[in-house]
Amino acid sequence: MASPSLTLLGQVFISAILIATPLYILTYDNTDKTYLQQGIPNQKLQENFIKNVFQVNAKMEDFAKENKNYCLNGKDKKLLTPSQQHEEFVKGPCAPIIFLPGILGTQLHVVIDCEVMQSENPEAFSSCGWNTCSNWNILYKRPPKEFQVWIGSITSPAQIVSLSEKSKCFGNLINLSYNKQTNKFENQKGFYITWAGNTPETKSQSNCGVYAITNFINIPMINVATCVSGGYSRLVYTLEAMGYQSGLTFQAIPFDFRLTVQQSETQVIIPKAIDHMYKMTGKKSVILGYSLSTLHVVESMTSMPQQEKDEKVKTVLLIAPPLMGADKTLMNLLGGDPQYLVQLFGYNVGMNFFTQYNFVQACASSLDALPRNVFEKFKNDAWMKELIERIKYEKNKLSIDSLDKIPYDYILPNKDDVCIDSNIFTHRKGTEKCITGIYNQLEEYILKVDQKEIYATQKDIDEIISKYSIYDNEELMIKYKQSLESKGINNLINPQVPIAIIYGSYLEVEKQLIYNQNTKQFYNDSQTFYFPDKINKVQGDGTVPAFSSIIPGLKWAYEYENKIIKDAKPIKFIEFCSINKQSSTIYDGEDQNKEKVFNKNAYQGLTCECLEGSRQQQCNHSCLNTDKYMVKLIADAIKTNEKSKLKEIKFTDEELINIQQECPVLTK
Repeated sequence: MASPSLTLLGQVFISAILIATPLYILTYDNTDKTYLQQGIPNQKLQENFIKNVFQVNAKMEDFAKENKNYCLNGKDKKLLTPSQQHEEFVKGPCAPIIFLPGILGTQLHVVIDCEVMQSENPEAFSSCGWNTCSNWNILYKRPPKEFQVWIGSITSPAQIVSLSEKSKCFGNLINLSYNKQTNKFENQKGFYITWAGNTPETKSQSNCGVYAITNFINIPMINVATCVSGGYSRLVYTLEAMGYQSGLTFQAIPFDFRLTVQQSETQVIIPKAIDHMYKMTGKKSVILGYSLSTLHVVESMTSMPQQEKDEKVKTVLLIAPPLMGADKTLMNLLGGDPQYLVQLFGYNVGMNFFTQYNFVQACASSLDALPRNVFEKFKNDAWMKELIERIKYEKNKLSIDSLDKIPYDYILPNKDDVCIDSNIFTHRKGTEKCITGIYNQLEEYILKVDQKEIYATQKDIDEIISKYSIYDNEELMIKYKQSLESKGINNLINPQVPIAIIYGSYLEVEKQLIYNQNTKQFYNDSQTFYFPDKINKVQGDGTVPAFSSIIPGLKWAYEYENKIIKDAKPIKFIEFCSINKQSSTIYDGEDQNKEKVFNKNAYQGLTCECLEGSRQQQCNHSCLNTDKYMVKLIADAIKTNEKSKLKEIKFTDEELINIQQECPVLTK
């Protein structure tokens, strides 16, 4: 027989269980927290993140100190009210700046309607490990209301890096649905994806767009170790040190990078931002695009009325612009990109085939970066004929004695000048001279599939999509035709604003892809990756070929130099990491009012951190916007000395705070 004390203890224990169990059920949160390891943004964490990334380089911190409160006429912003700070900026020497990130450069969040997703999209729902929408079911997991999907938490099933070929969560979430009735691509049923700061749980932390393009991974060690996840952190830190205010004197424009230029909201937002900055400051804006967003900027400039551009746009900076596309994008359509995978202990680690397939299918924007038929379209134009002469000149197929002048000598360096330090970029030993890498794409193929040579003609590009792509031909062709509706970038229409094109030729990029088998047939048979059997290279920045950035700029420079297009403006070619004709300003001098002027076509070099011994990976395409010398160039570009045209500065503290919180540029 049990002792009375043991019986009493057992009764207490049973009573505790009876009480605790319903309490546990009532209070238990079965939300899948593996998706929330990165969490909803915390303002203090964000500030520390930006500061930590920026302060990795002591020289960069010194630069910020040297320029502290520069735009406020030297007055300490800590001692100023918001309206006083704004007033000093308007009176000061700096221009407002608007900037857009590159492809993959915007943090994206997914917002979930659990019941709808579970019923309408059960495969995507279950692939992420969710089983219920009820918070009463303690045996199963339900999805959070929203979480970061690009770039997802390391512990999240929706992360892009996977050891398993069967991982499908990210691929299912990131994809878009095609609506045949509206001829548009839409979010899937049960959830939608948008930029961080544009969702219910992140809106208060948006900082008028800044959060989405400065913070990708809330893991300090990763952020300090790599330039990619920092985004525009260094630039934002510099701007704030100089006295800028987000939403008032600078405007970040995050966007859903999956959409083509034609479908993106950027074509509404960019002019809206320009108008807003002018109303706030009475000054012309400096506009900065990076990588794929440069296409959004150029398209916007070609559609704006000239009077508005002359009145409200000071200059445009295009960093690493794929204006003529890039062969690299073809790999995505034909079988996958090996750079998204690494071998680790015999396993493929990275984006598995399902993820890559769906990611590329979702990112119709990559079609904006397909090779363009520029040599075919403009073959009879005078600027193209001079370009053909330049190609011959660089390949030593043209006698200099037979020339009246060297083709494009007013904007390209002499081919015998030295541009690359081959002690740093050792693969360029013997080819250090200033050769652009431009080649005639009607004479040299861009792709070879199953022994068939394919050139950059419209017919051949259409054939790539219809005959060799691994995607649904009809749907892909619809996306591609939509991409071609962006007339500015596809017809190389002169933007008619001063433009600085910043490009690189110090690394190798894809020039010609060679597949020994038919890519479409290979996919139908194997349903897996097919990487190129051989890749021929040309110089670039690791992703974008130098010629892709240069050739459209040559057209615009030719039109300005020869006064062919009314209101055409000058072009600057700035070669990143070049040791030739180095300069840290885009301007050519000052006018009688001391305002900086940009009035000449020219070439110049820009030093880079790699020339000081940094790893070459730190100077590749993904890191250009974080290089300290790039940030310094941008900082110089915004020191325009323009006098404000505002007749009176009448904003109160409350009004300015409301503008920052409401962020009218990014609000529909």
